[in-house]
Amino acid sequence: MDVPLDDLEKKLELLARKWERYFAGDREVPIPPERERQALAHQLQVVSRMEGLPTAVRFRLDGLLHRFSSYCQLWERQLRARNEARRTADALAAASVKPADEVDRLYRDYVEAMERAGKKPAWDREGLRRFLDGQKRRLEEQGFEVQGFSLVASGGGVSLKAKARKKKEGS
Repeated sequence: MDVPLDDLEKKLELLARKWERYFAGDREVPIPPERERQALAHQLQVVSRMEGLPTAVRFRLDGLLHRFSSYCQLWERQLRARNEARRTADALAAASVKPADEVDRLYRDYVEAMERAGKKPAWDREGLRRFLDGQKRRLEEQGFEVQGFSLVASGGGVSLKAKARKKKEGS
């Protein structure tokens, strides 16, 4: 009975290197080598179902299966960590950079609009920030997702308008 364990071990080592290259950001491996992993899993499954294997071959096969399983768990954990880190980084970038920039922009526009209307600004920058935070909190409590604020000049006055949409169910 010919069992290609040497070939399977080589394939596992090549696959492990390919995953390492993917996680290292190698441009030649831009997506996870999931197809190769599935193909090797299928081959290992076929071999493991063979009956009448000598004890020494079965022992080597069990070691190979265990190594493959350990690698798969490692790769899944690394993928999950990578995806969570990306989501966290995106959320931090959106949460920390945008509001400060938005408040600065709104404050500049607010002061200019009030000066054009011949009025003195009622808020300083910090007061405007506190007001916007309060408005955002109230809208979120009512089930809205606030995407930003805009300045509306009308009738010689200036008002702020929230850009918000109703949150989707389950989010």
